[in-house]
Amino acid sequence: MQYDAFELGIITTDEFTNAEILEVTYPTVKDRLLQDMEEDPSRELPLCIVTGFLGKVWITGHFDTRL
Repeated sequence: MQYDAFELGIITTDEFTNAEILEVTYPTVKDRLLQDMEEDPSRELPLCIVTGFLGKVWITGHFDTRL
């Protein structure tokens, strides 16, 4: 399964090219993956590919990178 970082809800600090992932991200990602597993019960342990080092900035909603 492939996900865009925004689809999973990866949230970062507002430090362009040096952002940090915020703790609020982890429950959001977990909820999304569990939801997808419930929709397809045959998938026990999903292999997830998340694009790039991107995230959405908590305050502004703009994208940021961790490069």
